[in-house]
Amino acid sequence: RLALLYAKTGERERLMATLALLTEEGATDEERRRGFLALAAASAQVLEDPAGAEQFLAAAAGLGAGGTATDGGASPSSVDGALEAADAMAALGRARRAIEMLAERGRLEVTTAAQKLWERATELAARRAADPKLALALAEEGLAHPAGWSGRLLLMFEELALDLRRTDVAERVYAGAIGRAMGERGRRALAYRRARWL
Repeated sequence: RLALLYAKTGERERLMATLALLTEEGATDEERRRGFLALAAASAQVLEDPAGAEQFLAAAAGLGAGGTATDGGASPSSVDGALEAADAMAALGRARRAIEMLAERGRLEVTTAAQKLWERATELAARRAADPKLALALAEEGLAHPAGWSGRLLLMFEELALDLRRTDVAERVYAGAIGRAMGERGRRALAYRRARWL
């Protein structure tokens, strides 16, 4: 409530100080993430400082990153927070920075949740940044991620590779996927898909 009051009365310093309290030690990662998102919104909308907003969004995206395979990696809400921060960054007109944040986070993630990050990075590159080559490279990296890959990312990759006529990249990705596939059925299904596609 104080933040709303300060925003309405134009007390910018008090607004930012009040919101900063949400990010202090002792708060959960979820509370801190919400605080950083609020600070980013205030920076962009009240202070008209997109660079400041970008810093807060990067901090929100980085919360809970990584982890180890034994502790299960980042929590789902942490990954969702990174996606939310990246969407806000793209809405500020900084799609390339959002893509970088997602790719950095995707490289750190040890669970299958990494695929959400790679999917969103690929989607932003293709649609917001209008850079299909970057989108293809991101999809390729996501499909090679040790935590596995998603059918949605594979479809995005195939569409991009077809549009760019990059069968060489597709061949490399399918060869890697077949090598990592679980069991004979998985390898056979991917080999069949590769044969139909290429």
